[in-house]
Amino acid sequence: MDGDIVAPSEKSEWSLDQNSQRWISFESVSDLTVIGTGTINGFGSSFWEDTITKRPTALDFNNCNNLRISGITLKDSPQNHISINNCDTVVISRIQILAPEDSPNTDGIDISASTNVHISKSSIGTGDDCIAIKTRSVNINITRVVCGPGHGISIGSLGANGQKAKVENVHVTYCTFNKTKNGARIKTWQGGEGYVRHVYFEHITIIDAMNPIIIDQQYKDKGYHGLESAEDSEDVAISDAKFIDFRGTTSNENIITLNCSKIKLCENIVVDDIDITTMDRKEPKIECSHVWNSNWFSQNQTFVKQRKPVSELDRVLMNAAMEDKTVIITALNQAWVAPNSIFDLFLESFRIGIGTEMLLKHTCWSERVLVSRLLDARLAAMKFLKRSNCPWLQLHLHDADFQITCDNYNGKPSDKSNWVNSGFTYVKANNKTAKFYDFWCGSRRRFRGRKHDQDILNFIKKDPFVAKIGIKIRFLDTVYFGGFCQPSKDVNVVNTMHSNCCMGLNNKIRYLNDVLRDWKQYLSENLSGNTTLAETKWNLRHSKSLDSGFSIGQKDITRILILFLGLTASCLVLYKAAYPLQQLDVNNLSSLLTSPSPPLPNLNSSETSPETIIPKMSFKEILANASMKNNTVIITTLNQAWTKPNSLFDLFLESFRIGQETQRLLKHVVVICLDPKALRRCIQLHPNCYYIETSETDFSGEKLFNTPDYLKMMWRRIELLTKVLEMGFTFIFTDADIMWLRDPFPRLYPDGDFQIACDSFSGDPYDVNNWVNGGFTYVKSNNRTIEFYKFWHKSRLNYPGLHDQDVFNKIKHDPFITQIGIQMRFFDTVYFGGFCQTSRDINLVCTMHANCCIGLERKLHDLNLVLDDWIKYLSMSEQVKKTTWSVPMKCLEK
Repeated sequence: MDGDIVAPSEKSEWSLDQNSQRWISFESVSDLTVIGTGTINGFGSSFWEDTITKRPTALDFNNCNNLRISGITLKDSPQNHISINNCDTVVISRIQILAPEDSPNTDGIDISASTNVHISKSSIGTGDDCIAIKTRSVNINITRVVCGPGHGISIGSLGANGQKAKVENVHVTYCTFNKTKNGARIKTWQGGEGYVRHVYFEHITIIDAMNPIIIDQQYKDKGYHGLESAEDSEDVAISDAKFIDFRGTTSNENIITLNCSKIKLCENIVVDDIDITTMDRKEPKIECSHVWNSNWFSQNQTFVKQRKPVSELDRVLMNAAMEDKTVIITALNQAWVAPNSIFDLFLESFRIGIGTEMLLKHTCWSERVLVSRLLDARLAAMKFLKRSNCPWLQLHLHDADFQITCDNYNGKPSDKSNWVNSGFTYVKANNKTAKFYDFWCGSRRRFRGRKHDQDILNFIKKDPFVAKIGIKIRFLDTVYFGGFCQPSKDVNVVNTMHSNCCMGLNNKIRYLNDVLRDWKQYLSENLSGNTTLAETKWNLRHSKSLDSGFSIGQKDITRILILFLGLTASCLVLYKAAYPLQQLDVNNLSSLLTSPSPPLPNLNSSETSPETIIPKMSFKEILANASMKNNTVIITTLNQAWTKPNSLFDLFLESFRIGQETQRLLKHVVVICLDPKALRRCIQLHPNCYYIETSETDFSGEKLFNTPDYLKMMWRRIELLTKVLEMGFTFIFTDADIMWLRDPFPRLYPDGDFQIACDSFSGDPYDVNNWVNGGFTYVKSNNRTIEFYKFWHKSRLNYPGLHDQDVFNKIKHDPFITQIGIQMRFFDTVYFGGFCQTSRDINLVCTMHANCCIGLERKLHDLNLVLDDWIKYLSMSEQVKKTTWSVPMKCLEK
């Protein structure tokens, strides 16, 4: 489109019928491209003062899939300038939209009921939202857009007249708000329903704009059919929204406003790295209401929300928590969940206890040994009875931070000489208990011969550090919290019975069944009236000394008795949900299969460690969460240099978002972080991040090709990928300096065990003389590939000082390769190109690699050109007959 398309200058000249809300419209046109240097002028000023007459949108697209808009200008539309409705795969780039600041409802681009929309490198200034993202919009990517004047980039408004909202996976990056009324905004009406989730605003520049960050869930107080909404009406749920790296100046004192719904609290809102100053240099303000787990602090006018990611564990704890955020936690393994084993007894105890069945909903259990994530301990099996509304809840638990049962109790609840048993603990969540658990866990280094957690506790409970942090510890009486070591002497008041001092699963099951029978007998004989049992006798067959019975005191049976039996392992009653630690020692990669132990913390350090910002999941669990149905994952590795803002990781993610059929693959990408700062940056942008701790080498900085640290990093990668194969996961490994332009899976060879990209391709995918590049590999998990990776890693010793791919080129002819029967294939650079040998056909290319290029700055420059070439290609209406890349450019410089 060249030249101008001009609307009537006066409203009276318009034919305002039922179609008057659209001026230029396209309906159900696929593979449509609108490109050129022309202008669409809506001459909308005659409408702007009229609040009654329907106003048309200048350019409307409905049900148009694979749509491209590039280069054109729109100005002065009566209402919205561009509307995208019910469309899939839309690319808008290098457009300009202009309207006066006081022109009402002149949104730049409105998106509704559309998926996979990418908007880039455009300038929008209007009297309303520069871009408005409305309901049923998924996978929206906006980058390098300058907005102003206007109302910012908005999610919403949503939920008007009780409507159900659905917006997710919105990414807004590298945008500028210049003198706008809002910056990044989410706005919903009261009385609506549905959700907004997974919204990311990052690397944002603010120039004298008002309300840089705003969530407004009271945009309009209207409910269904326009009626006033009730206070307890439904609201749109907002979760997993991130506002990261905002910089500039604001004309408003409120730089952050989170006005969330008290019906549906905003959940997991992250605000990080905000450096915005007020124009008049007044103290900036933050307004925050009804936000789940909001922690704000200020440092040098930089405002940060401490991140507490909502992992699967966190969600389970939240769902199970009582009103005061108390939960009951246990852990299970396969043996204890077998039929007629401990877990069945545990559940039965809830059902037969008095007032206990209602507490089942507050109980969490996990086969992943959940408790060991708080403390690297050996688990002690137990069964216990517990009273609801009973004396220990009212009298024993209100005045202490940490309370624990005993194998033997000396009658003094404050005496640290009591010999503890960690099978039952009550812990309040506060700084004192957090420091105490860190100290407890770290102390295992001092007592290497005593590996049980409670043995270590018995040694450290009198340590001066415990007194220093001021934690109040109490020891629970075995009358109330009994066990096989020292049974309760009074069944009328007993709360718990623990199968301590008892070895072997079968023995525990047998004797705990005895306890359960005793309990049922007690219920049948002594709860028919207001009487108490005069004598307590436990029929525990494993010890004759217990058969003699014990005399008891008289207790008031009106107190409700709760019975919990068959706890499978150490059970914590936590006052609030806790966030465990995560770490992996790559020097002992067998720890991939289990949760590693956290180090002894530096309690005086103010720095944020990776353990404090991520939930603890084992590497295998992260792989399982990210894997496809056929157990395939996509893996990359990153260090700090590559994860900085505007660095390679940002380009890597952007390529997935603008590639063809690649965005859906992002959820299958697992990022291995080589240093804590890389991890912190990764989890701000991506859900599947894992940190490898390396003790002998600092991998955080840029590692130039073939330097000693670079070689160590590459061989760590081979070792790690071997473990991935051993865990049963097929993978694509991709360097982060590879741009994903198309889904590569259709180009994989179905009969190849090991498939790898090439710096130079000979034309024959079977030819082992192809010179490979290890930056992109597809490897099936089987015995052949596992043996090959072990052989590859071991071969580094025969070729010291060589890169992993150079060693591969040395060993690919080795007879061992033929012996194990591995099928190798080599990728054609037409599909898997790079700077060594660029793809000859942009219509077919899947990936482009910044190989044959040394230096981070050079890679960044040329990969930006790759994405520019790709966006230009997407905007073209016809297939490209001759492929010309702008790269390599700087990568060619000496």
